[in-house]
Amino acid sequence: MKGIVLLWLAGASACLAQRPAPVEYLETLREGRGRIEAALAGPGAATLRALEQRPGLRHFPHAILVPAVLYTQKRPENPEFGKAEVLALALRIGDLLAEEDERGAYMDRLDSYWDTTMWLDAYRLLEPRLGAERAARWRRALERNVELVAPRVAAWREFPRYTSPYLGTSTNHYAQWAANVFLAGRLFGREDWTETGSAVLHRFAAEQNADGYWGELRPDAPTSGYNLLTLSAVALYAEHSGDAGAVEAVRRATQFHLGFTWPSGEPVELFNDRNRHWEAGLYGNFGFSRTAEGRRLAAYLLERYQGKPLDTEQLGRVAQNLLYFRDGETAAIPQESAGAFRLQGPAGVRHGAPWSIALSGLSGQAPVTTQWFLDRQASVAVFHREKGLIVSGGNSRNQPELATFQERIGGSVTSTPLDARLEMREAGDRLWVAMNRYFAELFVAPQTREEARLRFTITGRGPAPDEARITLQLVLAPGQEIKTGTGLSAVVSEAPIDWGAAELGGVLMHNGWTLRLPEGARLRWPVRPYNPYRQAPERDLARAVGALSVELKLKPDAKQYVRPAEEQIEFTLRVGAGQ
Repeated sequence: MKGIVLLWLAGASACLAQRPAPVEYLETLREGRGRIEAALAGPGAATLRALEQRPGLRHFPHAILVPAVLYTQKRPENPEFGKAEVLALALRIGDLLAEEDERGAYMDRLDSYWDTTMWLDAYRLLEPRLGAERAARWRRALERNVELVAPRVAAWREFPRYTSPYLGTSTNHYAQWAANVFLAGRLFGREDWTETGSAVLHRFAAEQNADGYWGELRPDAPTSGYNLLTLSAVALYAEHSGDAGAVEAVRRATQFHLGFTWPSGEPVELFNDRNRHWEAGLYGNFGFSRTAEGRRLAAYLLERYQGKPLDTEQLGRVAQNLLYFRDGETAAIPQESAGAFRLQGPAGVRHGAPWSIALSGLSGQAPVTTQWFLDRQASVAVFHREKGLIVSGGNSRNQPELATFQERIGGSVTSTPLDARLEMREAGDRLWVAMNRYFAELFVAPQTREEARLRFTITGRGPAPDEARITLQLVLAPGQEIKTGTGLSAVVSEAPIDWGAAELGGVLMHNGWTLRLPEGARLRWPVRPYNPYRQAPERDLARAVGALSVELKLKPDAKQYVRPAEEQIEFTLRVGAGQ
């Protein structure tokens, strides 16, 4: 089976002596149950609109699966099993949802079909305890909501691809709709729904990229964060159908997320063409539990939230993860040990101790007809296990000033690669990126515990562009000091920074790291990337970046059209002793 190439993983077969993930899920759900009860007891709890306007209660209907799972999961470590008050909470939430649906206040909420997924599973678990009248009421509401999407799921099943250019909506939306149609068909004896949902989800599994993802714009380039949502739909289908193709798709997706997740639990933003930021994802983590490494990844992702109360949407997904979780041994994951992964295309990640570095030559411009996609213009990201993301690989839109490689020829600016090649070896990783008038080799030397180096070697080709530069997006923490090699310093704030070589003195120090700079470097702050949800630049200063750029000095030579290794530019990051 072709797919993600696992170049090296230390200790992958060693099982870890840890509590099984379900214990952690149960602790989270029991704490969340108390907050759900308090929310319903508080003022303004009579309607979904009132509830969802309060902090921590987004997609409130997800909350129904919390008591439903606690009530029905017979595990030694679950004291909530069979308790009347837990059942009463689930029934109260379900009755509220039915009432809201009857007055048209359920389905008019954004993405209400996500909530319907949770409600369907709660109905399935609790049906023997609902009584005939309540069961009929809930069923009517659920069928009404599934009927909203069932015709579209059926009409689009033979479309050329399940991607945005054909669907006119997101890939993950269509997968979730199909999962609801499938599950409702099974629950309510609707063979037409069961057949339609099965056909669509089977095709999702069959047409998944061999690297374990579903690209939303193109099938050969990831949409990392939303991949978890599509995975949750396919994994749900796999659990109920036993479709062998779907099971394999879930396993491939597990491998993808094992490789392309930072030690923070966040998906590597470099490969994402829709989001610069995505929290540690809890969607579909039960799908990971088919492998030992996946079970550890599921627990690891939940651990990223220690001390942070989950909102109701997240609690619902934790409940779903527990409901379908497959117990078993756990094994080491690269987020805690080491590993190198690459896609079939020119993109890969090397996880080490303590550095994780991602490289990408994936290319693509955002379509002009939709606000939701980004230009694939970033080529490198650097993460440190203690300091977090230092060099962001977030993509943007119509912002060539944030592209790793950029050139201007006349009135035309190019900021995405024309071609790229990646080579990953223990002796060092190399990414070659071709632009119109030059190509660059980005060499990442084997890291030491204290140091990571990025070396750009530029080969000019033909006439020089009018402008050309390379840029790293530095993650700067508002409120913290940034210092230079000349002794200049500032507190990172809304106040603009524009420091050239004379001010930088070849060194930047911030947040416990030191970056040694090449000649001619310039830092500008704050640069606010494009936010597709606002269709405008970011407002939050914490989402801004520092654009650290170096102008290329390409010099045409009438005797030599191609000028190998015309220029070298090196950045050295240090954390720890001897900075």
